[in-house]
Amino acid sequence: MEFPVFRTVLEVIDFCWRERRLLVHFAALPFVLTLILGVAALAFGVGPTPQEMSGVLVVMTIATVMLYLPLTVTWYRIVVFGESEAVNRPLFTLGRREMRLLGWQVVLILIFAALAGGGALITSLLGRLDGDTPGVFTVVATAWTAVWVVGLLLAIVRLTLVLALASVDQPINLKIVWERTKGMSWRLTGSMSLVTLSAIVAGLLVRLIGFIVGTVTAMVTGSEAATVLPYFDLFGQNVMSFLSLVLTATLFGFIYKMLTARAMSEAQSPPPAPLETPGS
Repeated sequence: MEFPVFRTVLEVIDFCWRERRLLVHFAALPFVLTLILGVAALAFGVGPTPQEMSGVLVVMTIATVMLYLPLTVTWYRIVVFGESEAVNRPLFTLGRREMRLLGWQVVLILIFAALAGGGALITSLLGRLDGDTPGVFTVVATAWTAVWVVGLLLAIVRLTLVLALASVDQPINLKIVWERTKGMSWRLTGSMSLVTLSAIVAGLLVRLIGFIVGTVTAMVTGSEAATVLPYFDLFGQNVMSFLSLVLTATLFGFIYKMLTARAMSEAQSPPPAPLETPGS
């Protein structure tokens, strides 16, 4: 299937820009709510210990996922079906579609954890075969780790297509998803990397602006920069996460449409003409 990486990424960014009105309409509420949660965590003073930090991070991650579920479903449907889907979607809802998407997100996390754990176990076993002296098994373990990490990334990116299927009410079969994305691993991963990089660059620019504004604010108000800057940095982090989610959803919405168009084209193609037999 024709799938030009750079052109697809540019089309993804262009689509998000053209539909920015709808995007702001549906994203404003979850964005503001996640921002409020972050501000509350900073204002009430998160403890300095790693245990407290990790606990807050887990809670924030779960809350962010839940708050952005309606937007994710809505955006997938807008990308696949068009603007008309916006009419039928409320600003915020946690219904059957959202729970289905959440369930498949959990499935992907479990698959990732299982593959990552298995790969890490093999790496550990290979490393221990040499004992304290690095040798051939250490080299093998290093090579295996590189192959395993790349393979894991390629596999998870291919399976991420199930999130688009879950959002547009399509039946999901991991085997079929795997077969449909065959031969697209590197291009999918390249596209995913580029849209993620775009989100990171945009987020860093916002964080840089926030750093400048925060520094000036601290100077004007006589406050300590260390007290003021985290709030401005939080906004940039939220922008980065938000753009990463939206660009990724747009990308896989596009991929779903490409694969659907290809499947329909193959179904409508006439069967090959039978071979003529000698003397006929």
